[in-house]
Amino acid sequence: MKRIIILLLEVLAFFPSYAQINMQDSTVQVVAYWEKGEKLSYVLTKSKYKINNTDSVLTRQIKYVVDVTVVDSTAKSYISEWVIHKPEVIVGQNELKKILSEVTSLKYRIKTNELGVFQELLNWKEIKKENQNLITRLSKNYKNNPIITDLLKSMTKQISTKEGVLKMSEDILHFYFFYGLIYKLGEPVESSSKVPFLFSDRTLDSKCKIGVMELFPEEEYSILYYTEFVEPAQVKEACNSMFNSLVKADVDMFKSSDNEMYVSEDSYILTLSSGIHESGWPLYWIYTKSMNVGTYHLYEEITMEMEYDEEEKTEK
Repeated sequence: MKRIIILLLEVLAFFPSYAQINMQDSTVQVVAYWEKGEKLSYVLTKSKYKINNTDSVLTRQIKYVVDVTVVDSTAKSYISEWVIHKPEVIVGQNELKKILSEVTSLKYRIKTNELGVFQELLNWKEIKKENQNLITRLSKNYKNNPIITDLLKSMTKQISTKEGVLKMSEDILHFYFFYGLIYKLGEPVESSSKVPFLFSDRTLDSKCKIGVMELFPEEEYSILYYTEFVEPAQVKEACNSMFNSLVKADVDMFKSSDNEMYVSEDSYILTLSSGIHESGWPLYWIYTKSMNVGTYHLYEEITMEMEYDEEEKTEK
């Protein structure tokens, strides 16, 4: 990772930077110092793993290219254009490959305040319409494929509202997550929140912590982190409720079992970390979701890393 960071810093060598790190009190203020016309490209990678004891199997991995351009800048706000394109299924079902083969690119217009704090997805109606057109086209082409049909039904429900469209764009929210605040090394801020439970509309209570992982004043960047621990008792209750529903529904794999699911203290954890340069541009961010209940262990990792020269990659 250190080698990659050096390469990413070289990409930003000609971008204006400002002193956001104060080593006298070990604080960092995350502020966007972007300029109109600035553009950077990132690689967005989404991976899912199936874990059994110490063995892990990569079950899905998709890569995209993301171009982020600052198209407007005022004293009070920035507007950036995101173009997410070149989807590539590295590992995944054929149905997923078929769906993504129909997608050329998606364009998002994002408004933040002057600090870089996310405010609004400006073109959500356009995104909704594009997705509706895609769903209509796929429904005709794959009407005899039940797996794709179910996926399209789920997508249709999610994009029916502005909030749903934004939820589908949560990678953008991860990008802007840490902006606007001052963080102090060794003094994380704790709070409480709610997170959606897998495969349902219910939410669960969680405990959150946000702070500074490391400061690198000479290299002009810092690493920030956020962790969210979901209450184990609520995870257990929600899982057993889902489990019992599957038994009542006569799902074959649950017919012969009447045991409650075991839930550990670290059964459901969300994390986000980001390396942010003093120019206000993230070098990378890493989001993980880990759920461990009984024999079921889901691990999901999403990364967004600034692109650097291919020739440099081969020298690592």
